[in-house]
Amino acid sequence: MRFGDSTPFFDVEYDRKISLVNSFNSILEFDDRHFSLSQSLAERNIKAEVATEEDYVLMAMINMYLFDNELKNKEALDLIAKAKSLDIYPSINIFKQESIALIRLNKLSEAKESLINYKEALIKEEQNLTSIMEGKEWLSTYNYLNSEREWTAKMINKVNKL
Repeated sequence: MRFGDSTPFFDVEYDRKISLVNSFNSILEFDDRHFSLSQSLAERNIKAEVATEEDYVLMAMINMYLFDNELKNKEALDLIAKAKSLDIYPSINIFKQESIALIRLNKLSEAKESLINYKEALIKEEQNLTSIMEGKEWLSTYNYLNSEREWTAKMINKVNKL
C-alpha cells in the first residue's frame, strides 16, 4: 500500500487479533448512529471468521434500522439465526431482535414465541443479578432488565392483537 492509497486495509490475522476491539467499537459506532462504520467493523470480524453472536445481531439491527422491506428483514432474520447457531456466549438480545424481525415479516406466532423466550431470559438474568446485589451497576442493570420486561409484556400484548 502506498501513501495516500484509499484502498481499505484488510489482514485476516490482524483482524483476528483485534476482533474484540472491532466488536466493542462497532457497538459504540452503532450507538452513535454511524451505521456504515458499525457494519464495516462487524463485517471485518465475520470475514476473519471470529465473529460472535454480538456481531451478527448488530448486523441484523443495522439492517432493520436502515431498511424495512421483506428482503432486508429476511436478511436480518438469517443473521439472527446465524447468531443463535454459534452458541459462543448467547445474548438475550437475540430473542428481542428476532421478535422485531418476525413482527415485520408478519410471522406473529413466531414473534410471540421469541418474545416469550426473551421474557424468560430477562427473568433469568434478573435472578442471576439478585445473587450479587452490589452498588450502582447492580441498580442500573436491574432497571434495564425491568424496563425490558415491561417492553416485552407490551409487545406480547400488541402481537396478540395483530
